[in-house]
Amino acid sequence: MAVPKKKVSKSKRNTRRAHDAISKLFISVDSVTGEPKLPHHISLKDGYYNGKQLVRCKNEKKKEQQVVSKKQSTKAGEDKKVKKT
Repeated sequence: MAVPKKKVSKSKRNTRRAHDAISKLFISVDSVTGEPKLPHHISLKDGYYNGKQLVRCKNEKKKEQQVVSKKQSTKAGEDKKVKKT
């Protein structure tokens, strides 16, 4: 078993451990939604980066599909009203 020949001084030990510290997280505020986010990352809420929308979120896709389906259902309802009269 390896055994050190001499005691390691506090300064030697601490200089070795100087790079082991956990660095602080830098959090910025999203300019569009105002939510905290990591810098140089896409906003998780709406998919914006640098003022441009790069990714469409699932919620937006669902809303768009619902709007389209509502429009189609209203058009179908109007067509039925026109046919009856």
